[in-house]
Amino acid sequence: MAGGMGWRSHLRLPDGPDNVPDFPFIKALDDPRAIGAKPDGSADPLAVLEHLTQGDKPWVRPAHFDRLYRLLLAELHAADGLDWSRACVDTSRIRAKRRG
Repeated sequence: MAGGMGWRSHLRLPDGPDNVPDFPFIKALDDPRAIGAKPDGSADPLAVLEHLTQGDKPWVRPAHFDRLYRLLLAELHAADGLDWSRACVDTSRIRAKRRG
């Protein structure tokens, strides 16, 4: 599974159904601060990414070339080279268990 703004990464899922309410993307529906956004929902995408990659068990874990991607995003952001007014949505798929 992937998460992040075109940034190759792994998304950690909740450990079970009882932990789904603690998943930051679910919590953010009621409280945007769960993903590092401001209470009004506005956010700096790099700050959100930073928030989700912190801690002993980060929700988003970078895969290959993570340092290069983060530096590139930071440099483009600092030079106003990124238009954050639009976002690209990507999909993932997971093979479901077969019945039986």
